[in-house]
Amino acid sequence: MLFNTINKGRRGTVIAPFGDQLMPEEIWKIVEFLRDKNRQRNSK
Repeated sequence: MLFNTINKGRRGTVIAPFGDQLMPEEIWKIVEFLRDKNRQRNSK
């Protein structure tokens, strides 16, 4: 879901698509970063 949101954006929101600006590998790195931050926040 995160990958698709970053890649294609979210219709009806201000979340713009970045699929035309980023390679899939870059999007996956962003997804992993966000997941890691979420894990860190939940472990406190």
